[in-house]
Amino acid sequence: VYDRSGSRSRGVWERGIVSGGSGLRERLNMPSVYFYLAVFDALGDIKSQWTRTKSKLLKLLNQNEGFSSEEKHYIRFLMKVNNAFEAVLNQKPIELTANLTRQYEGLAEQVDVENVVEYGQPLFRIR
Repeated sequence: VYDRSGSRSRGVWERGIVSGGSGLRERLNMPSVYFYLAVFDALGDIKSQWTRTKSKLLKLLNQNEGFSSEEKHYIRFLMKVNNAFEAVLNQKPIELTANLTRQYEGLAEQVDVENVVEYGQPLFRIR
């Protein structure tokens, strides 16, 4: 299991839903083997859906002639960095590590971020 930064993390799993720390498995009266299979199957489905969503966004971005190449590069960067993508989708401030912040600021200087976000909103609504 990996956290948002891509590092291996087991803390959440050791005390969370998967370990039964929430009591969900007991409330559902499920044997642990089936519970774990169901949880990991659901996690796989969620990851697959995110992959399809990002692929469709990239396809729509490449087809959209309304963005300059710099704007497309900026949007691709946001999509590649998970917590940046999540922040944009949730309309929250983007928080990045120092190295990624330098890259982000360099890209943001090349584009009108407000225009990209405003014009890009329909792009982030998958049909």
